[in-house]
Amino acid sequence: MNKMLIPPQFNQLHVPDFAFGEVEAMIKTAKAEALAINDQARAKDLWISETIIKIHQYHRRAFQHLLQKAYYKAWCEFESIENYLSELKVHFIYDKRSYHLWHIEKSLYQFQILYPYRLFVAADVIKSKKICSTCNQEVQIHQLCEHEEGEIYKGEICKRISVNKEMTNTRMMDNPRHKYNVAFFRDEEQFENADAYDYRVIEEFVKQIKDPYQAWELEVEEKTRKPEAYAHLSRNQACRCGSGKAFMHCCMPKIGEKYPQYHCILKNSREFQKKSKFL
Repeated sequence: MNKMLIPPQFNQLHVPDFAFGEVEAMIKTAKAEALAINDQARAKDLWISETIIKIHQYHRRAFQHLLQKAYYKAWCEFESIENYLSELKVHFIYDKRSYHLWHIEKSLYQFQILYPYRLFVAADVIKSKKICSTCNQEVQIHQLCEHEEGEIYKGEICKRISVNKEMTNTRMMDNPRHKYNVAFFRDEEQFENADAYDYRVIEEFVKQIKDPYQAWELEVEEKTRKPEAYAHLSRNQACRCGSGKAFMHCCMPKIGEKYPQYHCILKNSREFQKKSKFL
């Protein structure tokens, strides 16, 4: 793709008051004009511009959710960003200078490391009808349409949409393709999911990262829980890790085990500053 076809306003995507609505309207009008003369290459370039806009909007929303301690909502925004980036990379190669996409992708993966989610719910689908999003025809193994999944047609990405799905079992997985369905505990009294995950590490990082476009690095150091670090604590005293639990029900059984210590390195115009918290 010719980068000159991306609107010049995209150099300001990181500015707090960036006029997303104005630029989106401009892109929509330009795409309609391109399709009117069947300029598929131009329509594809405009799809790339639209996708970059969406990624930035999701990135900003994710950061706002983190500030509001709505951690699962932020996680879902990160998942959407990952999906959009995956689609974008097929058609647009970006580097550190390309519209802050490198920064967004790096922040996404670093936050995913900090999240405590390790298990996800996945469903086994035994029967599903798939429709091409471009031509609306049914697609089967031996009955394909003329459109390639993931390619851009008429300014939109071609997808295979599953309909009439029949699901059998649900199972727990540690690395499914999509990680929206986080495994939560069930509150039987309230008949709803209860979020009992520990987000303290993320909370401490967000206190240091003041802006969604703040450059930061994550370093993970392996540490060992040494007995002498807890020698002053009795069994019933509050644990030194800050969990709020009694020592005997928290880190006491874990003495001698290894754990990750996370370092947040903030980059400003003059120097690197280092902040640390351990889980």
